[in-house]
Amino acid sequence: MKKIVIIHSSSIICRGLTDVIKGYFNVDVFVFPSVEEFISRKVDARKLIVFTEHAENIIISQIRNQDAAKEVVIIQLHNKSESIENTCFDSSISIWAEPADFYNIIHPQLAAAETHSNEIENSNLTIREKDVLREVSTGLTNKEIAEKLHISIHTVISHRKNITAKLGIKSISGLTVYAIINNIVDTNSIDPNSLI
Repeated sequence: MKKIVIIHSSSIICRGLTDVIKGYFNVDVFVFPSVEEFISRKVDARKLIVFTEHAENIIISQIRNQDAAKEVVIIQLHNKSESIENTCFDSSISIWAEPADFYNIIHPQLAAAETHSNEIENSNLTIREKDVLREVSTGLTNKEIAEKLHISIHTVISHRKNITAKLGIKSISGLTVYAIINNIVDTNSIDPNSLI
């Protein structure tokens, strides 16, 4: 699950922003009253979206470098009506902004995280699993795949179970669409009648 962090001294602002975020997105929201507490807790995620009221470069640097392995997007929460330009932030938004404005800032970040997550899932398929997926999407049976790849039928079935578990896709047509989207199979090699 995606994770958003709010670092703000006002519990009312934190509660309101949490409600706005959860109204739009299915995410975990972590609230911290200070940067020190955030750093001591270590929120585990590949990508963090952090809202903070702090504008000092040293503090922003501490937040960004809290864990070098993850990508951290920092959005400044300010109490001005106009936009503030500060190069150490990825973006900024007023606490007086409309809920839709928060959506417009968060959504692209979550969409980018989702794309990255899908790329990681695709790379988790082994070379042999991609070979089997390629043949499944062209309409071959387990026996035909086994003969073509010079492996046993049991091995083909095992690979197919692993593919289904990793991707969460059970139908042949769904696997075919996945293979096309991720450039695992060429569309010219697919027999449309095999998908019916």
